Amino acid sequence: DLPAAFAWDSTPIRIPSPWNVNNFTSTKGSDFITFPSYPKRWEDAPVAIMKKDFSLPGDWNGRRFFLHFDAVAGKAVYYLNGKKIGENFDIFLPYEVDVTRYVKAKGTNELIVKVIASKLFDKPGKYGRRPYVSGSFWGTYISGIWQDVYLLAKPDVYISGVYINPQVISNELKVDITVRNETSFQQKIAVNGVVKKWINPAGISINDATVEESQLDEKVALQLSNESNISIPANSSYTISLTQQVNNKLENWTPDNPNLYGLILHLQSNGKDADAKYQRFGWRQFSFDKDTLLLNGKPFHLSGDSWHFMGVPEMTRRYAWAWFNTLKKANGNAVRLHAQPYPHFFLDVADEMGICVLDE
Repeated sequence: DLPAAFAWDSTPIRIPSPWNVNNFTSTKGSDFITFPSYPKRWEDAPVAIMKKDFSLPGDWNGRRFFLHFDAVAGKAVYYLNGKKIGENFDIFLPYEVDVTRYVKAKGTNELIVKVIASKLFDKPGKYGRRPYVSGSFWGTYISGIWQDVYLLAKPDVYISGVYINPQVISNELKVDITVRNETSFQQKIAVNGVVKKWINPAGISINDATVEESQLDEKVALQLSNESNISIPANSSYTISLTQQVNNKLENWTPDNPNLYGLILHLQSNGKDADAKYQRFGWRQFSFDKDTLLLNGKPFHLSGDSWHFMGVPEMTRRYAWAWFNTLKKANGNAVRLHAQPYPHFFLDVADEMGICVLDE
């Protein structure tokens, strides 16, 4: 529970960052201080309560609202305008909660996040045990909101998930689209999509590669659509599966030619435009023939690198680009992201640069 009254610290915390990040970077991960403004006492704090005030844009009326946390280290409890809206205990994976019933369309909203440090849940003993997935030393040590936070607006009928499954060997692009109906009525939906080639306008320097500059070709490479309207009951989800023969209309993704495409999906509900969703992908398929690894049906050999996640220095696309660029210059084509799920931009940059990722 939250205390009845707060004595807020005069030093603001910069989100995203663990509140004990300075002790990690000065003793565990490097020889520098990340945020000199952070008080020394924060480094050993077992619990933190953080507050953010926000207002909704005026043109967001009539939508549903979701708070999305890319990663919070520790047991987190979330409150909006004095009401508990959810909780989770993780370090690396995203958490999203529907806050439509708690948010105020006008005026100021108060978001409070209470985080209890993971180490408080460690089990003592000869070897010790952790009842949570901690990865290596970064995940074991940090506490707090260490990746981005978003407030998302969605319609009452929306695309909640997209899974693209390229079957290069059988010449089929398969897409599973999950649609959520949050209304109290049955909805008839239809989904169609177009695939366009993704163009990378960024240059070759580290500074040019820090931000993805998405650009799609004007030409449509492939079209997908469902044959007929589908009815979704009230307050439920439904997954639509679309399959399209490719017939050489998409170029293979390989480390030497990392071709990428953007799938743009359009959802109609009861004959009206309801939502749109964009997902980038590569036309590629990994498989095995006995003990031989295949990429797009051909024998393929991985050669690469592995490294611990070292925290703040690795929290930008610049770092991922520099690491993968070094790999490419050494004729490498793969990376094993060691001991934990990495921030998602590592996967984005790997896609763009032609690096295969071994999940761990």
